[in-house]
Amino acid sequence: MTSGLTNTPRRGDYWGMAAAKRYEERLAEIIRQRGIRPATDAEMEAKEQEIRQEQAARKAEILLGRLDARYRDAMPRWGETAQWLKHYVESENDPKERGRGFVILGNPGAGKTWEAAALARRLLVTHSVPVNFTEAPEFMAALRPSADGGASDIGQFMAAPVLVLDDLGAERTSEWTAEQMFRLADYRNKHCLPTVITSNLDGKQLRERYGDRVIDRMTDGALLLRIPDPETPWRRSPL
Repeated sequence: MTSGLTNTPRRGDYWGMAAAKRYEERLAEIIRQRGIRPATDAEMEAKEQEIRQEQAARKAEILLGRLDARYRDAMPRWGETAQWLKHYVESENDPKERGRGFVILGNPGAGKTWEAAALARRLLVTHSVPVNFTEAPEFMAALRPSADGGASDIGQFMAAPVLVLDDLGAERTSEWTAEQMFRLADYRNKHCLPTVITSNLDGKQLRERYGDRVIDRMTDGALLLRIPDPETPWRRSPL
């Protein structure tokens, strides 16, 4: 008794060379009759580049939506910001150099957040680099376990290609917050991921607040910008 299967190929089981050739000839004839001109390699590459640019623009628009609405049109105002951006872009193939951060210090109303947002915007729009922009108090709030017992997630901040930590020092400090800040700084330093920080505190105050092991890792090789007090503060109150 046999299973009914056979190793003998039946007619039509295989796509032979002759059939393939007839198909190509027929396709070529249809294209010729309809006056269709196949795209050149250069035209196909140009179209692919256009699609990539459109996708990058849509991605940047989504990411840009994460910025505070007041800063979505921000442009860099200081040479140090342009210097850092140039260094970051040119260090694409040198992770250690590309991992150098940027520290922006100044009194309240000096324009620190504007400058950090301008930097983030330039990375998002011009270079399609994902940026995680967060205020230090929001960062800490995001890490705390939720009321339903869900675990906190520090990974989104650890692994961000560029992290902007705005208003460092404004968050409440505790042993727990110090531990989270060290985890963040240590991971990003080891993986050569740049962190941009802004703060109303000076270097000595930051070290007193967070300790050398955090500040050294967070600012390792970083560029420093000290913004002087402007004649007209960025935020003005009638009170």
